[in-house]
Amino acid sequence: EWPTYEWGWPGLVAPTPEYTSYPLGDGAFVVCMQRGDDFTMIDQWSDPVGRATCLNAAQAAVHVLDLMIGYWSTTELSEYPDYVSISGTRANQLCVDLRQGKPERFVDRYCELMSADADEFADWFWEGGVPSSAPEEFLEAGAWLFGKTSFVLDLLSLTTDEGPFFWDWAFADENLCYELTQAAGVVTQLDDFYAPDAEFDVDPPAGVVGTEFTFDASLTLDDQDPLAELAFRWDWNSDGTWDANWNSAQQATHIYGTAGAYTVTMQAKDTDGMIGTITHVLNVGGGAGTATHVKLFRDQLPWYSTATVDVLEALGFTEGVGPDTYEILSSSDMATAPLVPGSDLVIICNDQPQSFYNAYGASQIRFNSFVYQGGALLWEACDQGWNLGSMADAGIVLPGNVGTIFDYDYYNYVTDQNLPLVAGLPDQLDHNYASHESFTNIPDGTTVYCRDESSNPTLVEYSLGGGWVVMSGQPLEHQYDNIYINEDMEELLPRIISYFTGSPLMKSVPGKEPTLSNERPSGPPTDE
Repeated sequence: EWPTYEWGWPGLVAPTPEYTSYPLGDGAFVVCMQRGDDFTMIDQWSDPVGRATCLNAAQAAVHVLDLMIGYWSTTELSEYPDYVSISGTRANQLCVDLRQGKPERFVDRYCELMSADADEFADWFWEGGVPSSAPEEFLEAGAWLFGKTSFVLDLLSLTTDEGPFFWDWAFADENLCYELTQAAGVVTQLDDFYAPDAEFDVDPPAGVVGTEFTFDASLTLDDQDPLAELAFRWDWNSDGTWDANWNSAQQATHIYGTAGAYTVTMQAKDTDGMIGTITHVLNVGGGAGTATHVKLFRDQLPWYSTATVDVLEALGFTEGVGPDTYEILSSSDMATAPLVPGSDLVIICNDQPQSFYNAYGASQIRFNSFVYQGGALLWEACDQGWNLGSMADAGIVLPGNVGTIFDYDYYNYVTDQNLPLVAGLPDQLDHNYASHESFTNIPDGTTVYCRDESSNPTLVEYSLGGGWVVMSGQPLEHQYDNIYINEDMEELLPRIISYFTGSPLMKSVPGKEPTLSNERPSGPPTDE
């Protein structure tokens, strides 16, 4: 283990981004390059990671300004920490974005930082030489707007190489070291070695407050050392404070006392002192109880069913505004209806006509932004049904860039009967159909409640920014109205709404008897 950095540190600050020259002389050397993305050390100029992070952060600020107004030549990057400070919370958010390889999210957060601290950034950019407040006002408005533009690109997955600095920073090796020997000015030996490829999984993959989670780092690999010689440490909420010190134990356990989406950070260190870092999101309790008012978007009754309104009224909701009420809105309201994070549960209904999905496609940024800001969203992504609408034809990008596979399945399977939405349901669920859609590219930390016959997710929940999404590829309303063989899937719709709103769970609408059927209709009902 390297107790200190003994390779000539404090090292050389490269005069250009491309090349660095340093006269090593003859002998045996270890040369290490560090990415520098630990924002909690941004004020520690004498530390290798601190200096690298400071310079990268300063370059990020300059790059944002370049993208806002064109080429910009500013003061020395090394003077950056004299002007700008970053809070611990914001610092760790930036760290997590880079460690998770999310440059778009990093840009968004960084622009928020520049906007919130516009006076400090303006002093640094313009070296305090402008007497008016115009630079501050420009940065406050401009950086925020640029960040929202990046945010839009992130949501629609349209990002390209137009921001190479951020992409390179996010995906570069965190550490890269070389062992070399030089004699008479000629390199006679050169070997490269890397930090451990850190990885862990969690059992169970999601849970509730009080669940004991087991974290297993045995998936970690190193190019030099066997697993038994690596050391590990854990930060259960990625707040920058390590909750478990370095030790050789590959497993650790933790219980969370508050619901939420937790970013867990694990570091693995090899015998050369090289450190690899990995983060994963863990869903604890999810979006339970996060809404008091329901906004139901639909143009047509899905599967000719009034099930969602029937369920809402059985749960004690009445039509209106305010707590414990619901509103029925059409696609024409999508562009203008207020969406209130922290109070609204927005439901995008199944089985809608093409015009509905086209309208959502035109306003999808509003809905995604609502979730990012703390909203609750039930996306019923079961399309190509009786009303003939197609999400794909509308160019819809589902929240979090989740993809879909259209596939009729008669059976779905519960993944974990301890999870609240599916507790007590049988392992196998059947219906005509059990699901139309399954999901791909689901976000890290997604809770999978149900899978189809190909083991693809059909009912999922995940955090997106500060809010929560439950997404279903199942015809929930049809399942509520019609029982095929077994009584099981009709419980999903009321469970989901009850889960989000905290309303007492019910199984059926008083006085309403579901239809029992052994038939598998292939289309909408007829007059026959």
